[in-house]
Amino acid sequence: MAIDQLTTCKTCSKEVAKSASTCPHCGAKLKMSVIGKVLILLGVFFVISIMYLFLAIPVNIKSISRALLLRPRRP
Repeated sequence: MAIDQLTTCKTCSKEVAKSASTCPHCGAKLKMSVIGKVLILLGVFFVISIMYLFLAIPVNIKSISRALLLRPRRP
């Protein structure tokens, strides 16, 4: 195997093939799959969207509670 096809494991610092998905020495994962990266990006986008919705919509608790309390009850 040529030296340019090797990389170093970040966990055990031993040389492994660039095409390997796990280190043969320590078993650490070397690459994240494309699906994993997409899922992480979607999760971050979802969390940011929810935070934006909660922060962008002004809520007046007093007016909401007053509207609920003063609402006429149906028999």
